[in-house]
Amino acid sequence: MAWFKQRGLGAIGVEGWEKPIREAVTAGIILHDFTAGPMRTGMEWDLCWCAEFVEHVEERFWENILATFLECRVVSMTHAAPRQRGWHHVNCRPETYWIAKMAGHFDCDLIATTDLRAKGKEKSAFRERGLIFIRKVKL
Repeated sequence: MAWFKQRGLGAIGVEGWEKPIREAVTAGIILHDFTAGPMRTGMEWDLCWCAEFVEHVEERFWENILATFLECRVVSMTHAAPRQRGWHHVNCRPETYWIAKMAGHFDCDLIATTDLRAKGKEKSAFRERGLIFIRKVKL
């Protein structure tokens, strides 16, 4: 969030745990539990930067995440791979799964995905498992 704000862009953060919000160096992080429903801002956003999150929410709550993504024209997403170790990894899936989950409302931009992966830092989550999605319909 700080990176975007330092460049004069509007940004909000969404976090499911209070501790990181208390310790954050940037203001504007909203506490939200995706098991309780989607996060709604009532705005259309150019970009959702979703880093290493989707594997932490059980599949049965996917529609809450998707409804939140639908407020965004572009979703940049990373995910944990199957059997990837980590705290509360309950939905680790291959990229084909995430592409299929988004397919009804978003197209995976394979050119942008490939280009941005190549530009990512070595051994970064985005370089290894980043995906770029473009929303199919306007809000």
